[in-house]
Amino acid sequence: MLTDSQIKAAKPSEKAYRLADANSLRLNITPAGGKHWQLKYRLNNREYTASLGSYPQVGLAKARKLADDARELVRQDIHPLAAKKAQKAAKQAEQLNSFGSVVEAWIGVKKKHWAPYTFKQVRFAMDRYILGNKELADKPIREVRSKDLRSVLQSIAERTELKAGERKKSGAVSVARNVRVWCHGVFVFAIEHDYADTDPTAAIRNLTELKKPAGSIKHNKKLTPAELKKVLAAMDSFSGTRQTAIAMALLQLFFVRTKELIEASWQEFDFAEKQWRIPATRMKAKKPHMVPISTQALALLQEQQLTSGKNGLVLPNRREPKRPMSNTTINRALERMGLNGPGTMGLSAHGFRGTASTLLHEMEFPTEVIEIQLAHTQRDAVKASYNEAQYVDKRTKMMQFWADYLDKVRTSKEENPPVSIPA
Repeated sequence: MLTDSQIKAAKPSEKAYRLADANSLRLNITPAGGKHWQLKYRLNNREYTASLGSYPQVGLAKARKLADDARELVRQDIHPLAAKKAQKAAKQAEQLNSFGSVVEAWIGVKKKHWAPYTFKQVRFAMDRYILGNKELADKPIREVRSKDLRSVLQSIAERTELKAGERKKSGAVSVARNVRVWCHGVFVFAIEHDYADTDPTAAIRNLTELKKPAGSIKHNKKLTPAELKKVLAAMDSFSGTRQTAIAMALLQLFFVRTKELIEASWQEFDFAEKQWRIPATRMKAKKPHMVPISTQALALLQEQQLTSGKNGLVLPNRREPKRPMSNTTINRALERMGLNGPGTMGLSAHGFRGTASTLLHEMEFPTEVIEIQLAHTQRDAVKASYNEAQYVDKRTKMMQFWADYLDKVRTSKEENPPVSIPA
C-alpha cells in the first residue's frame, strides 16, 4: 500500500508509470510531473478505468474513499463513470434552476407585459437585493426558505444607509414590500413550470417589519374648493422650473395618472381636433384613451412645445432628454410648496384625480361620463366601447367646464368658492 511519503517522493520519468495502492487503486505519474488517481474495475465482464482526481488536490485518504464509493457502485451494477456524468448533469440542472436563474426567466416573461418604468423598477430592485445576493441567487430554488427571504426583506426595511436609487429611509419599507410581491411572482412562475413545489413568500406575507405604523396609511387627498384655491395660488407662485409648473397644471387640467402624462409624446396630440389620444400600451387597462384638450391646456402645451420641440417627449428629462421627466418630480414640487408631506394637507400628484372626480360629481356631471374620462375600466366591453364613442361631446364640454372652473376658483375673492353647476 502507498504512503504519503512515497507519493511525495515520486519523480517523473521519460515514460509514464504507476504506483499501486490496494484493490486496483493506483497513482499514474506522467512525464510532466502530474500525479493522477485511477481505479480499475470490471463490470459486465469488461474492464474500465475511472479517474478519481489529481494529487495533491485529492490526497491519499480521499482517493481511497472515492475508490471505495466507486467499488460500492460496481457491486450494485452501476457504472461509476455513468454515475459521475449523472452527478455532473444534476449539478448543471441545479444551477439552471437556481433562484437567480428563475428570477431572470420570470423577468424575461413578464417584461413584455410591463410598462418601461415598471420594468426598470423591478430590474433595479431584483438586481440589487436578490441577484446581487450571490448566496441566495445561487441557491437551488427548491431550497429557498422563508427565513432566507425574511432576512433579505428585513435588511431592506431597516436600512439606514442611502445608496443610488434610494431617496430616504422612509421608502425602505415600501421597497421591501415590493420585493416580497415580486418574489411571490417568481415562485408562482416557478411552481407553474415545475421548478419549485412551494411558495416561501406565503409565510412572510404579514411580516411585521413590512407593515406601516398605525395611522401612517394616507389616502389620496381630495381637495375642497377652499383648499383648491390655496393650491392654485401656490402653483401660480411656484419658483421651480417652468416645465414642472406646466406639468402640474396639465395634470390638474387632464386629471390623468402621473405616468400617463410624463411619458406622453407629441405624436399623441392633435391640436386641430383638440384631442390627446393615449395608446393602449401606456394605459393601465391596456385600452386606448382619449382626453379632450381644453383651451387652457392647449395654451400650456403650445408653450411647452416651444421649449421641448415638436418631436419626442412632451416633458423630457432635463439631463437625459430621451427619457421622460421623473415620476417623483411633481410630488417633490408639491412638497417644496408645503402641500405634501408631514404637517401639510397631504396633496400628492394622484390627488388631482380624486379632486376632479369629487367636484365634477358635485357639479352634477353624469357618473358614466366622469368614469370614462378617468379611464376606469367597465366590465361590459360592448357597453364601454359604445359609451366611449357616445360621450365624446359630453366629455369635451366637461373638460372645458373643468378648466374654466379652475380659473374661476383661482380669481375668486371668496375663501371658499362655490362649486359651479353647468347650465
